[in-house]
Amino acid sequence: MKRRYIFAREEQPDAAWGARFTAGRVEAEHWYRQRCTDPPGAATCRAALARHMPELIASYNRACDLVGNDDVAHCILSHYRPPPLIAGCTRRCGSARTGRPGAQL
Repeated sequence: MKRRYIFAREEQPDAAWGARFTAGRVEAEHWYRQRCTDPPGAATCRAALARHMPELIASYNRACDLVGNDDVAHCILSHYRPPPLIAGCTRRCGSARTGRPGAQL
């Protein structure tokens, strides 16, 4: 799977940011819903962001204004309870010299 990342420095989300989000909206929703059997609602996501990272609420509100009345987009933008990035088994590394366990990966 190929991914394209765009990095931009912006003090506040603007129309260019909104266009980039809209262009990737379908893929973002697919990612967000891939393992989420009971996704939180937009109000829950906003409340969690306000509780844990209130300094981001102004930027979050601006981004939500740019995407319009789209509850799923608002949830994605909050990054509250996203799907796991990595799934699988755990590996343990040990020292070949001592045989003792080392770091867990």
